[in-house]
Amino acid sequence: VPTIIEKCLAEIERRGLEEVGIYRVSGAAADVSRLRQLFNVDPDAVDLSADEFYDINVVSGVTKQFLRELPEPLMTYNLYEGFVNAASIDDYDERLWAIKDLVHALPTANYTVLKRLVEHLERVTDYEEINHMYGTNLALVFGPSLLRPPPGS
Repeated sequence: VPTIIEKCLAEIERRGLEEVGIYRVSGAAADVSRLRQLFNVDPDAVDLSADEFYDINVVSGVTKQFLRELPEPLMTYNLYEGFVNAASIDDYDERLWAIKDLVHALPTANYTVLKRLVEHLERVTDYEEINHMYGTNLALVFGPSLLRPPPGS
């Protein structure tokens, strides 16, 4: 898992799970850009517990930006059509198995990051009564970054 993702998710789990609208509320764009630049220079040196990053929405903003700006989404272009087709399967069990097979067909690095992200998002929903980030809200926020059609299609 890339350092930027692991550090951001861990910090959100440490102090952001009860933040109303975590992932829906944006941090200040200048602060998101500054934090992203620090990660670009030396990810290991970034300390998200520092006072300068008190706004957890800046940390969540960097997480979303990183995923959105990947050259290829975690759920890869070559599996896009398969995921779309699997999502339209009427039978719940059959749909679940089809999606599971596709997830296991992901490259190892993509699978590992997606697994960590899904585990994190499950923790976020554990606090949904407080943070108001239900699964549907998280799907709207993350879906377009995780699965998008290949360019030109």
